[in-house]
Amino acid sequence: MKFNSSGTFQWARKLGGATSSDDEDGIDLSVDALGNATVLGHFRGTFSAGGQSITSAPSNQDLFLAQFSSTGNLNWLQKKGVGTAYEYADAMRPYGRGFVITGHVGSGPVSIDGITR
Repeated sequence: MKFNSSGTFQWARKLGGATSSDDEDGIDLSVDALGNATVLGHFRGTFSAGGQSITSAPSNQDLFLAQFSSTGNLNWLQKKGVGTAYEYADAMRPYGRGFVITGHVGSGPVSIDGITR
């Protein structure tokens, strides 16, 4: 939900899966100088936002990033994490023109944007 500086409601968006078996958690939120709101979280199953959907690896949990414009339109939706690991998001902070994300892996190796650990 977005409220203006006077506390008046501006807009709200639904994030999450289409079925009760989908599991998702929003963990952190960052708002940039243009008013774009970026949400970080983790999900299992199918995650939807703004008419777009992403799907986690089978039986795994992956990270999501969703950015909304200051007027509530979805700018982009991304899945982060590939492999057999459970990825958990802990926090996000703006850094330059991007973000620094902290988290942890439940088990197994994880690959994010081509880097495997």
